Amino acid sequence: MPTRFSIFRDALMQAIEEETDCLHAVTFLGGATGTNYGYLDFLAWDLHAVLVAAETVLKRTNLPWAVFHSFRRDAAGTVNIFDRDEEEDAAAPESSDTEKAPCSRRRPSPNSRRWRMDPQAISTKCSAI
Repeated sequence: MPTRFSIFRDALMQAIEEETDCLHAVTFLGGATGTNYGYLDFLAWDLHAVLVAAETVLKRTNLPWAVFHSFRRDAAGTVNIFDRDEEEDAAAPESSDTEKAPCSRRRPSPNSRRWRMDPQAISTKCSAI
C-alpha cells in the first residue's frame, strides 16, 4: 500500500518531468525515504533544465530546504537547491539584541560540502571531467 511519502515522491518526480523545458531531460531510477530524509535517484540528460525544474517544483512545497548531490567523485559535492532559512535570514534585519533560537530541523552533516550555486554552475561543475 502506498504511503504518503511514496505518493509525494511519485508526484514530485512527475512534476519535475513536466516542468523541464526539454523532452526527456531526466529519467528517474527510484528513490527512498528514511527517518530524516528522502531522495530521488535519476539520470539527467540536461542537468541544468532538471535543476531549474526541481527548484521551481520544490519551492512550491513546504519543504524547508533541498540539496543536489552527484555521485561522481570529482563533481561538485552537495549543493543547495534552496534553503528557506537562508532566504528568511537574508530578508530579516540584523539585530544584536536578540539571540537566534536554535533550529529544530535536522540538516545535512556540517562536514558535507555545501555551496550555493546557480543551476548552470552546478551542471557545468558536475559535467566536467
